[in-house]
Amino acid sequence: MAEAIQKKLQSELEKYQQLQKDVSKSMSARQKLEAQLTENNIVKEVDTTVFKDKGQLALTRTERDVEGPDTTKQEDKYIRVSSLRNRCLTCPQLTASLNSTHSTPVSCTTVKRRLRGAGLMGRIAKKKPLLKQKNKNKRLEWAKKHRHWTTDNWKRVLWILTPLSFSNCNSHFSCY
Repeated sequence: MAEAIQKKLQSELEKYQQLQKDVSKSMSARQKLEAQLTENNIVKEVDTTVFKDKGQLALTRTERDVEGPDTTKQEDKYIRVSSLRNRCLTCPQLTASLNSTHSTPVSCTTVKRRLRGAGLMGRIAKKKPLLKQKNKNKRLEWAKKHRHWTTDNWKRVLWILTPLSFSNCNSHFSCY
């Protein structure tokens, strides 16, 4: 019986030693991978590219994730609020405004990214059609017709945005 227990103990010991070898192999493999990853990140931090932007040379990092965010939460809020206050501001104008008031300069692309992140997408307004000659003539005719109206006449005018039909329209009011 002692021999059977000793054999079983020996086999369990061998299994345990094999598991330890496997763990040490996987740990060394993991350390190698972590070292390679660290080395890659360091290379990405150091590796820079030069590009020409409007006649000026500037250095930018190739990997944005290593660098971290370009703007703070306060700057992101400033970009969003400035855009909402004046919807006609262009990206270069917003960028110039931000760079003049804050210490770290940011690019136009960063401002666009922050606006998109805030849900503000750039849109081009649809062009309104030009007035046709027929409508110009109608407007001129209407203006000439009402040129000599007094203030009392204009007080009796009901201005409406959409054309409505009044079945019992009072003759004391004009509808335009």
